[in-house]
Amino acid sequence: MLANFFFSLLRNQSRMRVLGIALLLLLLVGWLDYLTGLELVFDIFYLLPVTIAAWFVGRNVGFVFALASALIVFLVNLPAQQNIQVISTELWNGFARLTFFMLFAQLSNVLGNKLEHETRLARTDFLTGASNARAFYDQAKMEMSRLQRSGQPLSIAYIDLDNFKKVNDTRGHNEGDRVLKKVVETLKQTLRGSDFIARMGGDEFAVLLPSTDDEQSRALMKRLRAILLKASDDLGWPVTFSIGVITCLEPPPSLESFVAKADELMYKVKASGKNAILHSTFRTS
Repeated sequence: MLANFFFSLLRNQSRMRVLGIALLLLLLVGWLDYLTGLELVFDIFYLLPVTIAAWFVGRNVGFVFALASALIVFLVNLPAQQNIQVISTELWNGFARLTFFMLFAQLSNVLGNKLEHETRLARTDFLTGASNARAFYDQAKMEMSRLQRSGQPLSIAYIDLDNFKKVNDTRGHNEGDRVLKKVVETLKQTLRGSDFIARMGGDEFAVLLPSTDDEQSRALMKRLRAILLKASDDLGWPVTFSIGVITCLEPPPSLESFVAKADELMYKVKASGKNAILHSTFRTS
């Protein structure tokens, strides 16, 4: 459990920070190895910085840490050697140790990449390539924490495709899938790099808009809806867009209440004729 917590913590850090942590661990293990002398074998502990470097930073970096680890062990043990024959033996042991560290780095990199791939699949909508609802709520929690720390506003937009069922019924599900993919493509091309796009299920999408106040979200959603409508019209689809947008200027009682408010606004648009945008500002007082 401790290892899972440690690795999940590293996964959320930048590559440079992880590299710094791995380097500090390597130096710490080498220092302890030097202090204890030959009485205690520390080889296994060098695997931790090697694993971290290969898993989170890259295979080549892992190889560098493997080489550095083998070199440190050799240098730590070298002063205790008294003759050429023993030094030759230690050189052979060092080569074997380096080979083991290299193989471990390779294995760690392969496992890290596979886990990252599986994690990405678990957080991605298979059809459109957008994030899924699970990833949306995880990201929303992070943005809520940022709101509490910095006081920067946060907006959430809920987007529903009007008349989407008509496309499926009259043109088939393949065409319906094409509509969903086009919507996500348009969202990615139109929105900012800091915005987070997720398919919540069916024909509903949600967008997290960090550091975006009410006025900014209004302008952004107005522009986005116009681009979506043009794309739909150009391709001959009868699809329009009902959008609910909620802006939070202070921490809400819960994430769920905040998201539910955006969803509620979207349904109010659909109930009042569809194809429009409804905005609101969330306040606790």
